Amino acid sequence: MGNYFKIDSNNDGEIQVSEALAITNLWLYNANITNISGLENFTNLREFQCYGNSIATMNLSPLTQLTRVTISYNHISTLNVTGLSNIEWLNCPFNDLTTLDLTGMTSMYQLQCQNNQLTSLNISNATNLASVNCENNLLTSLGLNNLSTLVNLDCSSNSLIQLRLRNSSTESVLDFSANPNLQYICADDNELAGIQQKINQYGYTNCYANPNCDFTPSNPVYFIQGVAKFDETNDGCDDTDISYPNLTLAFFNGINTTSVYSNTDGEFNTASQSTSVTITPQLENPAYFTITPSSQTVTLSDAANPLIQNFCIAPNGSHPDLEIALVRTNQASNAYQYDYILTYQNKGTNTQSGSISLAFDDYVQDFNYSIPTVTSSATNLLTWDYINLKPFETRTILIKFYMNAGMFNPTLFEGDILNYLATITSGSVDETPNNNIYTLNEMYSGVVLLNTPIPSFSEYFAMYPNPTHDLLNIKTKSDVSIDRIAVYNLIGQYVLDIKNTSNDSIIDVSGLGIGTYIIKIFSDKGIFNSKFVKN
Repeated sequence: MGNYFKIDSNNDGEIQVSEALAITNLWLYNANITNISGLENFTNLREFQCYGNSIATMNLSPLTQLTRVTISYNHISTLNVTGLSNIEWLNCPFNDLTTLDLTGMTSMYQLQCQNNQLTSLNISNATNLASVNCENNLLTSLGLNNLSTLVNLDCSSNSLIQLRLRNSSTESVLDFSANPNLQYICADDNELAGIQQKINQYGYTNCYANPNCDFTPSNPVYFIQGVAKFDETNDGCDDTDISYPNLTLAFFNGINTTSVYSNTDGEFNTASQSTSVTITPQLENPAYFTITPSSQTVTLSDAANPLIQNFCIAPNGSHPDLEIALVRTNQASNAYQYDYILTYQNKGTNTQSGSISLAFDDYVQDFNYSIPTVTSSATNLLTWDYINLKPFETRTILIKFYMNAGMFNPTLFEGDILNYLATITSGSVDETPNNNIYTLNEMYSGVVLLNTPIPSFSEYFAMYPNPTHDLLNIKTKSDVSIDRIAVYNLIGQYVLDIKNTSNDSIIDVSGLGIGTYIIKIFSDKGIFNSKFVKN
């Protein structure tokens, strides 16, 4: 920070230009200052703090070396920061600002302008902003589409009608509460489900999240909702048929295509201002199924509002397709007891029954129990039977082992490898047999077991914060493309499924209960597993 010294170094009662040029940091706290004429001569200022004064107008544009500015509690109504491209941190809360233009602020990473009277905030060119707090203003619209580095946003307590957040960012903190007039939020595909949860949490009844940012408040809004069902018997969908969860639906308005996703009950809803849209379901395995209708073009201006559009998905022939995976779930706080979760899923067209086996090394570890209980056990092998696994259904098995550590004979030593082989079979020939077998290899360290499938989760991904309260960030660290992310709790329930994710993704876990969860990432480099704690 440097040393403190008197600005009027020659004690003549005035500040010469040479004396002003010697100052790099200037703090003016609670000094009853009403006018800052002459500040323009402090052109070497890098940090300026002005707190608790009575200054109505502030022009900082001549101070081109500024990097940090804090000017709170000053009654400022006009602020000029034109050309200050070196500013990294601008804090101007608790003033009387009505507009704020940050054009050209390409170095800024933090903005705090809460508790003003802002009706206009231009931050579209501040492309390195990571944190924005503009709560308690009068903003009706906020555009953040160019802020690809944004991680924290608080725009609560405004008069927002629309919020534009489609920026490929991973906002770990997002608060848009106390905006009762909010109608529309556009955001990245992977954030829509979490944002819709917040909309529901805040009690906004006429607000929708959508990837399309062409929202005009004065134009009418058309709502579209429906449900996707699976007709396993090919006799037409009805209330007795099961839901098709997590279905991707492409919405094309003649110019842009956006994606909407059904929830675990097969239900979807969205909003559009286009008078005509074409809705087309997108399936992971389209050759397995037929869809009725396969695509639907609707004229929204002539339809009921909301428009109800359902889809019936039926098997196109017989396509058995099962998948299995194994991951360790506990924190490995000692060398003796470890929990695993075995997950299996029906991705095909037919309800199936069969068996699951888990091969392990009974010589250095002992099976304790599983939920559900094993059907049979033998040396090095556990077996469970399953019946009537419906299409799109996921089930799990919780397994606990004791390890031969310390005084046990034989004992596990540093560097020993524990090998697991999980297999799922049925009475049908599977169309993708490679994912019917899952191998997990773990290295024993003498104190903990390191969950290290080869290659490891940490080699390809960073996951933070962990523990987390509401949002979990996933960032890729290597050349890998994420296809899908799934989350399970420790009793085997399938709680979240995120499809069509970006490589830097954010998962809203605010709706989950407190506890430890398993995350499973499907990618072009394989399937990776890890765990996180929700607090």
